[in-house]
Amino acid sequence: MPRTRSLQHPLLNGARSLLVLRTLTIALLVATAAPAQASDELSDAEQQALQAAARRMAPTVLQVRTIGGLEQVDDRVLAQGPTTGLAVRSDGYIVSSAFGFAQNPSSILVRLPDGTQRPAELVGRDDNRMLVLLKIDLPAGLELPVAEPAPLDEVRVGQWAIALGRTFDPQRVNLSVGVVSALGRQLGRAIQTDAKVSAANYGGPLVDLRGRVLGVLVPMAPPGPGGPMAETSEVAGVEYYDSGIAFAIPLETVVGQLDRWIAAGELRRGVLGIGMTEGSPHAAEPRITSIWPGSPAETAGWQSGDLVVAVDGRAVSTQIQLRTEVAPRYAGDSLSVRVRRGQGDDAEELDTRVTLVAKLPPYQQGFLGVLPQRGDSVPNVQTEPGNKDKDENPAADEVKLDTAIAGVAIRAAWPDSPAARAGLLPGDRVTKINDATIADAADAANALATLPAGKETTVAAVRAGETSEYRVQLAPLPTDLLSASNMPAAAELGTDNAAASDEIALVELKLPEFPMTARGLAPPAMGASAGAPGLLLWLGGSDPEVTQELARSWRAALGRAQVALVLAEPGDEAGWSGDDAEYLARLLPLAASRFGVDPRRIVVAGEGKGGQMALSLALQMRGRLAGVAAVAAPLPRTAKVPENAPGAPLAVLMIATENSPFSALVRRDAVRLIEAGYPVSQTTRRATIDRAGMLDLQSRGIIARWLDGLDRF
Repeated sequence: MPRTRSLQHPLLNGARSLLVLRTLTIALLVATAAPAQASDELSDAEQQALQAAARRMAPTVLQVRTIGGLEQVDDRVLAQGPTTGLAVRSDGYIVSSAFGFAQNPSSILVRLPDGTQRPAELVGRDDNRMLVLLKIDLPAGLELPVAEPAPLDEVRVGQWAIALGRTFDPQRVNLSVGVVSALGRQLGRAIQTDAKVSAANYGGPLVDLRGRVLGVLVPMAPPGPGGPMAETSEVAGVEYYDSGIAFAIPLETVVGQLDRWIAAGELRRGVLGIGMTEGSPHAAEPRITSIWPGSPAETAGWQSGDLVVAVDGRAVSTQIQLRTEVAPRYAGDSLSVRVRRGQGDDAEELDTRVTLVAKLPPYQQGFLGVLPQRGDSVPNVQTEPGNKDKDENPAADEVKLDTAIAGVAIRAAWPDSPAARAGLLPGDRVTKINDATIADAADAANALATLPAGKETTVAAVRAGETSEYRVQLAPLPTDLLSASNMPAAAELGTDNAAASDEIALVELKLPEFPMTARGLAPPAMGASAGAPGLLLWLGGSDPEVTQELARSWRAALGRAQVALVLAEPGDEAGWSGDDAEYLARLLPLAASRFGVDPRRIVVAGEGKGGQMALSLALQMRGRLAGVAAVAAPLPRTAKVPENAPGAPLAVLMIATENSPFSALVRRDAVRLIEAGYPVSQTTRRATIDRAGMLDLQSRGIIARWLDGLDRF
C-alpha cells in the first residue's frame, strides 16, 4: 500500500521521520480498530438474527417419540430415541422424515410446545420425498402454530440456512448453521445445505434468517444400481450423517401437495416405464430402448427408438434432464411429452400426453418353448411329435449338424408350449425371431428378453433345408417341474450311485481379501454335445468332512446335467448372514471363469439359513444369475422384493418341507415373488434333509432337472 511504501522512502530521517512515523502509527491503530469493532458488531447481528429465526420457528418444531416396531432395516440398526416433526396445519397435521418411522412403530407420541403429550396417528407416507404425515387430535379451541414456507424462487445458493431439531431437550431446539449449497438436488426434489445434519434434525426444518422454512430435513441418497425408479429405503442417505451434505424437501412443495396427501393418504412417485440407452446419464441422450408392457409409455404410444426432446415445453437433451423432469412428479400427474421418431429427413415430432403410475404391472417375459441343443449334434428325430427312435438310448443315434445352416438347434420343445403347439421339432433350427437374426441360443434369449408374455411373434425355422415361418403367441415362463421321464436330456440324468468311500478331488477357490475358502467340482467331460456347463453355488457350512460328503452326494445328479458345483462356506460359524453378500458376489465371477460356465445356467442355492441368503443374494444380483433355489427357507424377514424387469430374468425354485413351521412362510413368500412377476416353481417334500447338512436324493434331483432347463427360451 502507499502508506507502507512511504515509510521506506530514503528522504525520511531525523525528527521529521519520527513525526511521520508516530502520525502513521496512530492512523494505523485507528484504522485497525474500526474494522475489528465493525466485525464484532456484524458477528453480534448475525448471532441475533440466527437466534431470532430459531425463536420464531421453535413453536412449530415438535418432539416426536416412537414406540415399538422393527429394530433393524436393510442391515442398519435403528435408533430408538425421539425424532423431530414440523407443524404444517393448525388442525393437527405434522410432517416428519420417513427415517424416524422406518421401523413401523406401534405407538407415536407428540410433545406440544406447552409440554403436554398427545398420541399421533401416521396418516400418510410420501415415498418420493421420504416424508410421513402425522395427525394429532387437539382440544377444542387449541390450534398448532404453523410454519411459514419460504418461496422457492427467493431461495439463493450461499444464503444462511439453519437446521433445527427437538430431540435432546424437549424444552429447547437444537441448532446447526450453514448455507444453502445447491438447489434442485436429488433429481430436482431437494435443497442441499452444508449445515451438519443428523438424526437429531431429520424431520425438522431448514430455516432462513427471516424465520421461514426452506424445507423439511430428510436423509436422501443418489439412485442405486436399479436406476432412479428403483425402490428406495427410508434409511438411504443416512451415511451422510454430519458430513456437510444434507438435504431438505422444499416446504412450499409439501404445502402445495398437502390437501392431496391428506385425501390420498399415500403419495407415490410416478414412473414412465421405459429403458434408455446405456451411458452416463449426464451425457447420453434420452433415447428409448425398451418399453414396459402396460406402462404409461406404452399407453401413450411411444416406441423403441423414440427420442424424448421436451417435457411440458422444456427441452431435454440428456437422460439426467429427463429424470429431473419426471422424478419430482407423483403417480397420477400428467406430463406433456414431445418425442422424435425416425432419423434425418424422415424424422417427425409427436406431442403426447402421459399419466404417471405408482407401479408398473408385473413383467412376465415371453416364452417360446425351446430347449436349445448345447453342442453340435441333435437327436435324429425330425419326424412327428412324440415319435421315438427305436434305439432305447436316443443319444446313441445322433447326426452331425450342417454347420453351414445358421440358427440354434432345438433339443426339444417344452411340453404344451407355443413351440410345441406350432409343430417345431427337435433338430429344427431357429434362425429368426421377429426381425432379429439368430446365430445361437444367446441371440434367441436376447431377442425374447424384452418381449412380454402374450406378444404375437414370428419365428423362422429350418427343417431339412427348408425355411418355414410360424406365428406364435408367447407364453409366460413355465413353472412346472419336468419329471425325469419327460425331461429331454442333454445328458441323461441318472441316480446317485457314487460309492460312499469315493474321494472327491475338489478345486479350492480363494479370494485373497476374504478368509473363507470355497471348493469346486467340475462335471465330467461328456463330449462336444454337452456344451458349456451350468454352475450351482451351494451355500453350505464350514465343516470340511461335510463339504466332502456334500460334493459326493451332488456328483451324479449334477454330472448328468452338466453342472459345475461350488460349495461356499460362511464367514462366521453361526452361519450365513448379510455380511457374506459381498464375498458371494465376488466369488461367483471367479467360479464362472474357473469352470467356463454358461451364464444362462448360473444358480445360487441353499437350505435353511443358506437358502435365505441365496434368495437375498439373487434378488440383489438380478441379471447376473439365472436362478435361485431355496430349500425350507422363506425370504429374510426384512427382504424387499423388487419387481421383475425386462432383460434380467430370474427363475425361482422353492422346496418346502411337510409339517415344517416354515412351510406357511415359504408358500406366502412364493406368492410375493409371483406377484412381482417372477416364475416360481414350487414343490413340497416329506423330508428335505437326510442327515446333518445333507439334502435328500429326490430334492437334489429336482434341483438338477430344474437347473438343466434354465437355458430354455
